[in-house]
Amino acid sequence: MEEINAVTKNLKGELIDLDALSVAALFHDIGMNCKDKEENLEKLREKKATLQHLRSVYPAIHDGIFDKYQDDFSSVYSYCFLSDIVFPEEKQKKGFSSDVKKMIFYANEGETTDKSPLHVPNQFLNQRVGYMYGAKALHICDLYDKALTEAIEKRFHLKRLYQDLVIMVKMDILILN
Repeated sequence: MEEINAVTKNLKGELIDLDALSVAALFHDIGMNCKDKEENLEKLREKKATLQHLRSVYPAIHDGIFDKYQDDFSSVYSYCFLSDIVFPEEKQKKGFSSDVKKMIFYANEGETTDKSPLHVPNQFLNQRVGYMYGAKALHICDLYDKALTEAIEKRFHLKRLYQDLVIMVKMDILILN
């Protein structure tokens, strides 16, 4: 029997690295450690080279987002936390792959520029590349998780959860194609 490869083709023929997606899913919320912890935002402000690069590409990233935690930018915080981590036990001292970091960085971007905290152009958000599919998968899972958490906390029937997801599709918060 052939060994099962962690890289699979989606329906559009693009490759998605399931290992990278799994790692991104585990670490994409690490930026939430800045919530109510000023010292963590301070650590991110010290990553001057990373911040300078991000600011040059994404004008929506400004000093103010590192002064006080903002949910819309949690993926940026996560990306910054992971940007310079290396694993010393590896021979080549590699860190997280660029696909993992990109999946995490774009996870809060939604489907269109007007729903994107970083105002990433639609043509970029709609790229048919593995890391963008991974970022969209993370985004959908986050929306589902938030809706499920709310349903549990408020004791809604799970049918309400389905209705909320349908509403997200109708409002172009989720795009299914």
